[in-house]
Amino acid sequence: TGVQTCALPIWALRILKEVDLILAEDTRTTGQLLKHFDIATKLFPHHQHNEHQTVEMIVSRINAGEKIAIVVNHRINSVAQEIKP
Repeated sequence: TGVQTCALPIWALRILKEVDLILAEDTRTTGQLLKHFDIATKLFPHHQHNEHQTVEMIVSRINAGEKIAIVVNHRINSVAQEIKP
């Protein structure tokens, strides 16, 4: 349970498949990577512009025993560019 922070892509794939929810700064970029690796975990936006609205929901889900991963996109944009068909 709890929050796990992971950097994409390769070593984090197992974590992203096993958690109940993925929080992402940029759901478009993260969504592309999840689709590429056939990861169907629910994706939810979480960034500086909405964190004040989402914190209670996140804490509630963690307290309920859900596993949540946070994807920080500032380093994966170049990876997303490389995997585009």
